[in-house]
Amino acid sequence: EPSTGKTCLPKALLNLSGGKNDTIPVLLDIAEKTGNMREFINSPFRDVYYRGQTALHIAIERRCKHYVELLVEKGADVHAQARGRFFQPKSEGGYFYFGELPLSLAACTNQPHIVHYLTENGHKQADLRRQDSRGNTVLHALVAIADNTRENTKFVTKMYDLLLVKCAKLFPDTNLEALLNNDGLSPLMMAAKTGKIGIFQHIIRREITDEDVRHLSRKFKDWAYGPVYSSLYDLSSLDTCGEEVSVLEILVYNSKIENRHEMLAVEPINELLRDKWRKFGAVSFYISVVSYLSAMIIFTLVAYYRPME
Repeated sequence: EPSTGKTCLPKALLNLSGGKNDTIPVLLDIAEKTGNMREFINSPFRDVYYRGQTALHIAIERRCKHYVELLVEKGADVHAQARGRFFQPKSEGGYFYFGELPLSLAACTNQPHIVHYLTENGHKQADLRRQDSRGNTVLHALVAIADNTRENTKFVTKMYDLLLVKCAKLFPDTNLEALLNNDGLSPLMMAAKTGKIGIFQHIIRREITDEDVRHLSRKFKDWAYGPVYSSLYDLSSLDTCGEEVSVLEILVYNSKIENRHEMLAVEPINELLRDKWRKFGAVSFYISVVSYLSAMIIFTLVAYYRPME
């Protein structure tokens, strides 16, 4: 279809019976014999709603790992970006934002077996560090689809950790969680700004026991005595100084976050606020109150005792 860019391959993938369509191998065989395999399987949709979507996206959405493997073996672009209106956030009139990339789609639809294949196959591996047109990584995409329900939080946090650890092992010099999007937000900052308390709480309390990637933990057990224990928390990006925006600043000053009172009660944020109040917040507040009251008293007395003409 010249107007939409849709070929017979995406149509075949959209019409599966029992997870299969016998015409798909035939179509790929014809494309291989005519010498236009890569062009055939990587032909993107061109219409405004599904622009950029490829056959690989559809195979992932249909949860058909055997077709995902077949397409990747034949040269499918594992970094194709689906940017159509349908794939934009709901706040912008879209329906399902998943981060544009095939890997992000597999992660956001809870398909760890396809995530493993895309990042480990021997043909063309998906780069975990790849960012979409918004600068979002696959971790940002997971934060975007989080909705604070129990089931959603369970799968999102599990997938988040899987990808974070996998990236650390494949690319030891890169901390996937530290990459910022076009708005200057890390996944943690994005969770704070959008009120995603489930994934937010998980990130700041994350404790990893695997020694190879233990540096990714944000919570470290200091000591334990029976049921009592003490933990140390990594406060990096939670409370910063200088030009860098901190998570605490986002929570305190962003009144659009409906559940920010709940997020501020999450440890170690709550204890951090208490500590700040005890050390200098209370003193600053009382000085401001005394200064204000003194000024008001002085102005009141001046106005009351001013000479009458």
